[in-house]
Amino acid sequence: MENRRMKYIMYGIILTLVVAITGVTYAYWRGSIQGEGAEIAVTIDDVHIIFTDNTEIAESSVRPGWSTSKTFTVENQGTTDFSYDIYIRNFVNTLVTEEYLQYKITSNSGYNMSDYEVLPKSSEASNYDLATGVNVPAGVTQEYTIEFRYLNDPDNDQSMDMGTSFGGQLMIEAEKSPFKPGTLARKILDNATTISTRTDFDNVFGDETPTTGVLYKESVYRETPESTGSENNNKDVYYFAGNVADNWVEFGGYIWRIIRTNEDGSVRLLYHGTSSTSTDSYITTNISYNGKNNNTMYVGYMYGSTGSIDSNRTNTTSAPIKTTIDNWYKSNIYDKNYDGYVSKTAIYCNDRASGQYASSGTMYYAANSRLVDDQTQKRQPTYQCGQNSRGGYYNTSGTWTTLSGAYTSSAANTADKFSANTGSGGNGKLQYPIALITADEISFAGGKYGTNAPNTYYYLNSSGGSSTGSNWWWTMSPYSANGSSYAYVFVVGNSGNPGRVAYISVVDSGASAVRPVLSLKSCVNWESGNGTAESPYKVSVSDTCSVAVN
Repeated sequence: MENRRMKYIMYGIILTLVVAITGVTYAYWRGSIQGEGAEIAVTIDDVHIIFTDNTEIAESSVRPGWSTSKTFTVENQGTTDFSYDIYIRNFVNTLVTEEYLQYKITSNSGYNMSDYEVLPKSSEASNYDLATGVNVPAGVTQEYTIEFRYLNDPDNDQSMDMGTSFGGQLMIEAEKSPFKPGTLARKILDNATTISTRTDFDNVFGDETPTTGVLYKESVYRETPESTGSENNNKDVYYFAGNVADNWVEFGGYIWRIIRTNEDGSVRLLYHGTSSTSTDSYITTNISYNGKNNNTMYVGYMYGSTGSIDSNRTNTTSAPIKTTIDNWYKSNIYDKNYDGYVSKTAIYCNDRASGQYASSGTMYYAANSRLVDDQTQKRQPTYQCGQNSRGGYYNTSGTWTTLSGAYTSSAANTADKFSANTGSGGNGKLQYPIALITADEISFAGGKYGTNAPNTYYYLNSSGGSSTGSNWWWTMSPYSANGSSYAYVFVVGNSGNPGRVAYISVVDSGASAVRPVLSLKSCVNWESGNGTAESPYKVSVSDTCSVAVN
């Protein structure tokens, strides 16, 4: 059934503002719901979708304070459980405001939301997931109500939303999520009471009070070899941010923090030592990223030879920091028979794309442009690795800027996508499936360049102190380079600079620690625990999963 896609246009929502107001704080909308009739019943594989509402909005005009609801049922008359997604197809939302247009889903035994959530802006038509991987057991009927509302805010001028629109078609499809029932990834999603989308990365994120049940979502374009760019291949990544109390995992005899899910459904973890209270959450310290010299080539997790950026990126030689991490993995994960848990397709991004070229001859790498220097627009981290018009997951070509000018390299983008297996578009250059966190992942987690971020999980231990004590620690994101003069990589702050994002030379070994990152396979099962420091998630692996690449 997984390869059969059920598609139901349940109703289409098209709301377009018309210019009519009764004062500066009111915007009137006129809209209609387009559908197939008052009652629609569809049967495929013994799963019935029945609409119990008509196709019209209850009121002829939509204004601040407006709300409406629609009902339907999902009935499984088969003999096996069925999983499905609820989403808006061709979703567009051009409203100027972000907080007023909201939705809420409630059900007797299906997917439930505890409160309303904001529908995000979307200027181009795309798919927006409302609920993924919802399970309906055999013989069960689930009754649903979906409510939409546009809040009235008498203290603010809402007329700026006039002339904008919100639209799309509500859909149910057989589950396309990689997060299967019983897995760790599914447990993480099931435990989330709130899933939100963040748009502000210009400020440090996180409060003193730890949060539970809060996840954030980012849509990532995952390009396949057959992609033309016209289709929607977005994959949702779910991540933790701020001061998090429920992203702890016990694996391989060590404690880890969950960073995020990956595009392939695996779960990315940050090393936290032997205890949740550790102040030495690293495998070694006083180590340089690459102790060779300050050559542009040595910002690579692996590198090649001098002469050109292409030559630098042939990835024939491991950086010393990679060798250190590989040796640790072999002794502590591989030799102890935990390798079967770890994804071989997960990609670790050593983004050596040049984002800016300065007349002084300094090359600023792409993460610098996204997170530091570009003040003409908001800072915007990314989970995508590689540079083209969409920043794809698979793409194999792109234009790059070097010290001598621009050129096109056919192998440019896969060179930075470090993985142990090429099945998901990585370069397959890793001997062991482990690497480091990226500066972009730190930004998503709540950090900011040049600013302390003391209330972020990547900095804190469960006692509220520094996980690495007085030690700064390495990311794998290059910052800048200038030929053979110098090369810098992003690092993360210690107890004296809590959670701060900065940079140091690749040859600097002063108080620099190594915190490995690995990804548990999408098929790894949740065994016990609720993700807190007192009860971390524990996992198990089946025989089938242990030999899978992901």
